[in-house]
Amino acid sequence: MTDELHEVMARIVDEYGTVSKMVRTSSDRDELTRRLTAMKGIGPKTAEIFLRDLPEHVLPR
Repeated sequence: MTDELHEVMARIVDEYGTVSKMVRTSSDRDELTRRLTAMKGIGPKTAEIFLRDLPEHVLPR
């Protein structure tokens, strides 16, 4: 699990720079869900939990 987390974070840094930038540059929640679930070890439930904690104004529905 730790190795997967390191891989996910490295990919986020490589592709987006930061988690915040990945969120900000997603056009909507569906796109962010696709970005998250494309990463090793992140499935639909993990993406749902991540999105649940985002404030509504951050991404349009």
